[in-house]
Amino acid sequence: MPPACPLSTGAPCPDHRDLVAQISAQSACNMANHRTEQDPGHEYCGLICCREYETGHVIYMTGPIGGGTNPKGTANCNPLKAPCIPGDKVLAHYHSHPAWSTGFIPGPSEADQAWANHYNVPLHTCRGRYGVDRVNGDGSITTGWTQADTR
Repeated sequence: MPPACPLSTGAPCPDHRDLVAQISAQSACNMANHRTEQDPGHEYCGLICCREYETGHVIYMTGPIGGGTNPKGTANCNPLKAPCIPGDKVLAHYHSHPAWSTGFIPGPSEADQAWANHYNVPLHTCRGRYGVDRVNGDGSITTGWTQADTR
């Protein structure tokens, strides 16, 4: 099984606003940003997943896996290539922005917004080591939240 956060009490799985899910997204972004620092110009991505048990649930992350470059020459990454275990719930997607490694911190792109809208699942774009921009499933954006923010 992929890296997991501690077993949480209560089922079913929470939504992406759950504190453990948000901490998982921040941890996943930290790993993705580290990979981007080592491999400038490339995005790294994955999923935040949840497995339900009778006595609770486990939230875990997949990846980060490396992305490629689209025909326009822009870095991209498909988090669905790092799938959740079959039958588990996708809480959110995440990915790094390669420009972060050069000091520029971009917000979510139009492609990020389209992705979140298409799947109706939040997409977390990594904002350095201390925050995350979240494109919510309805297309709205929550910028720069941190581990302590449970909006």
